[in-house]
Amino acid sequence: MLATESFIALHVMGEGSAFMLLAFTSEAVPSPFAGAPGLGVPLSSSLFTFALDASGDRDIPVVVPVTASLGSLQARIQVVALAASGVLSKSNVAVTSLAPSPPGAFLQAGQEALPGAAFGSGAFSVRSGDFDLDGRPELLVQSSLGTEYWDNSSGAGGMSLVAKPDVFSGLPEVGGAYEIGDVNRDGFLDIVSGSFIDSSSGAVPGRVLLGDGAGGFVHHGDLPPMLGASTDVEMGDLDLDGDLDLFVATGGNPHTGSSGSPDHILWNDGSGVFSDDSFFATAPFNDGTAGSTSATLGDLNGDGFLEVVVGKTDPQGLSGPIGAQNQVIFVLGPGVIFDQTGPLLPTIRDNTNGLELADVDCDGDLDLVVANLRNSLGTVASGDLLINQGGLQGGTPGLMIEQVDADLKLTSSQLLRLGVTLFDADNDGDIDILYAVHDLPPGSLQPLYLNQGGLQAGVLGDFALATWFHPGDLIVNQSYAVDLDVDGDQDLLLPSTGSLSGDPGGADLHLFWGTTAK
Repeated sequence: MLATESFIALHVMGEGSAFMLLAFTSEAVPSPFAGAPGLGVPLSSSLFTFALDASGDRDIPVVVPVTASLGSLQARIQVVALAASGVLSKSNVAVTSLAPSPPGAFLQAGQEALPGAAFGSGAFSVRSGDFDLDGRPELLVQSSLGTEYWDNSSGAGGMSLVAKPDVFSGLPEVGGAYEIGDVNRDGFLDIVSGSFIDSSSGAVPGRVLLGDGAGGFVHHGDLPPMLGASTDVEMGDLDLDGDLDLFVATGGNPHTGSSGSPDHILWNDGSGVFSDDSFFATAPFNDGTAGSTSATLGDLNGDGFLEVVVGKTDPQGLSGPIGAQNQVIFVLGPGVIFDQTGPLLPTIRDNTNGLELADVDCDGDLDLVVANLRNSLGTVASGDLLINQGGLQGGTPGLMIEQVDADLKLTSSQLLRLGVTLFDADNDGDIDILYAVHDLPPGSLQPLYLNQGGLQAGVLGDFALATWFHPGDLIVNQSYAVDLDVDGDQDLLLPSTGSLSGDPGGADLHLFWGTTAK
């Protein structure tokens, strides 16, 4: 049972239909049948009827007014189930003392669950997928030593992660930008990586590695030639033919300010063989002067087609004033591709390192959250949160307008935002924001912003900094959220490549358990 001042989640297991008897008390009583004393806790009923789902799990929300005194309050619960045979059975009486959960109780350090390969490796990227079809997500962890496969299986503590470096032995090297998905429609997860520059061998093409469903891979071929190094690979059915196509972003160097190269849209023939869209590769709005650092796909306007939102950067002003406007590209099929940046995005020139789409205000359309550098343009010129004007706004679907959120504009200890992860950190049904931040100045935060809807009982789409979350002085390029232990909430992984302040965990992969579903 998890308790806060306004919410209790009750977790029961079983099969069939059931009803639950619930009472609140500040004194020891034999059972819920004694009823609830007058503690100012109005319940419409102390009897809850429900059906247990096929998984055997059921979460039942019970609202407790914030005026209730939780310091001495107890919940006494008994469940009675009706078996298929018609026989009634009842549980014992569970008694739980309620108290406000301490801040941050839903993200707890879990380093003990990580293998030795997590420590000191300087991992910069982590992704997941159920590659062996056992119902648990495996991890792909990238560091300067290459890519490792970490198998996730059941263990004595409920989960066991084992690094298996031999999985990629004999296979071509995978670049830092890659995506996971079933590109040949065989039911197994595959890996597609973008091109990169190797310090010894020079340009390396993008790779297609097909999964075998048992945790192994075979080299299926390479992507068409592309100039420069890929910064992001995104998968989606862009032409609505039933298979996964690719958008490959090509970026300039944010440190030197060098220009990028044109981005690419690659069409899948259905078997995992990809061809370059020649129209897009040479389109005037795809010249690569301002480098593309990131991309994300989503249906912004509800027409059934995926749009591409591209993060751009130009810290040296190669394309005009310092900074670059991010881009919205409409894709309707091969050669039918056009730029819709002007009609849909505000004229903001940021230096964007990452962006993600999610419905932050829970109104049925996708909004945009952006991670920008703050050292050259400052916060006023940065578009951090852009709200889709469809849905509750009642305007044009797909039109993005910046919502100025004072907390998201903060620069203290988060000057260089390198990436953004959107996930439900507190498991309350709305999207929270975690920025990945460079440890410059030393001691910088990895800032977690909680959506003020849900458990916070405020306004959906407004955000407040969770000041209790400080995982260390770390350099994080991109965090990652996944339900690693398959318990119903999202866990958080922070790969760190170093620490300017000498944090002893600066070169470790950090794990934080989500605890709200336990």
